[in-house]
Amino acid sequence: MTVTRPRDVHPLSMSFIAAGVEQGLPLIDDFKGADREGIGLAQSNIRYGARHSVVAAYLKPAATRSNLTIA
Repeated sequence: MTVTRPRDVHPLSMSFIAAGVEQGLPLIDDFKGADREGIGLAQSNIRYGARHSVVAAYLKPAATRSNLTIA
């Protein structure tokens, strides 16, 4: 599964995050880490400019296995 950080972040988003930090919210770099309360940019599942789905990441690569039947 491809996990990416936002690339083209709108300046208003960055201003919103800066305001939250200024008000005392902790800046969170990874919302899947130990500390999840705070403010920051969420990661996405984007690959080649499109959403990288579970089907594309796991099911399609395994579709040719002889022990797997997809209904």
